[in-house]
Amino acid sequence: MTVSRKQMKLVRLMAMCVMSLLLFAGCGQKGKPVMRSFEKPSPATAMRALHRDGKVTISWSYARQDKIIIKGFYVQRAEGNKPFETLTFLKGDATQFVDDHFAVGKEYRYRIRVYSLRNVISDESAELKVNPVGLPEPPEKFAFHLTNDAVEITWNKVADGVTYNIYRGTDKGNCDTVLLNATPLEKPFFKDGVNVGQTVFYSVRSLVHTTIMNEGATSECLEVDPQSFRPVHPSDVRFVRTEGKLYVSWKENPETWIKGYRVYRKKGRGQFIPAADVLIPLFVDEEPIEVPTSYYVTAIGPAKESSPSGTVSVNP
Repeated sequence: MTVSRKQMKLVRLMAMCVMSLLLFAGCGQKGKPVMRSFEKPSPATAMRALHRDGKVTISWSYARQDKIIIKGFYVQRAEGNKPFETLTFLKGDATQFVDDHFAVGKEYRYRIRVYSLRNVISDESAELKVNPVGLPEPPEKFAFHLTNDAVEITWNKVADGVTYNIYRGTDKGNCDTVLLNATPLEKPFFKDGVNVGQTVFYSVRSLVHTTIMNEGATSECLEVDPQSFRPVHPSDVRFVRTEGKLYVSWKENPETWIKGYRVYRKKGRGQFIPAADVLIPLFVDEEPIEVPTSYYVTAIGPAKESSPSGTVSVNP
């Protein structure tokens, strides 16, 4: 049989295609290729719930590697032992759902199913049991005490079995921005660091534990203004004269939040005037002492000075 030139070109083209496919298949990883987007997403994990302000907030986590293939989440709920029903579908990368249709005193079970962009649904998450109860009263008689290195906040005990969450904010109208305690507080007391840069506000919510946290209404806001902080006066002021200089020293103040010290000096019958601001409890006066000279020291707070220390006097 005679093969035409056109048929020969077609055979060669097919052979080249087959060789290219074989070469491509022989490179890279062996085995059956799998596309990530067709895989079943991992189920949601770390489910938790908070009953607060008449709502139950359900939150969860999911595998980071699944983020690019997730279309959304089915939130399902069952009351008591009844079958699960789908409450909603949340699109995108949602991590919480707020349920405001429930009854206090009943038990509910929640679960999450992850839905991929390829319409593949994950296995069911573990069930989260939720039994909301009546919320406790907010704490009262909120106060703070400034110490050398902290702000100590106290309030009245609400009731036996009640614990607390304490929050901080920089706005009196929104003083529960940041939760400060890692675990619920067993006692009506919290110690926070001193913030000298701005006024801060604190609030506390009472907690009752069931299978979830049941958090009551927020307390009044407690204002802590560093402009009101006043350190104690320095003590044990003394001097040493050597090599034409006068060294005035005193005990270091106990407050960690002071800015430093201000040294006042009076020459002869004049008035005390500021001589220098120093960071450490030491002042070196290099001016010659030609008349009786006296010194006292104050500690400098964020806005206020302490009362004067005792006075030391030096004669020429």
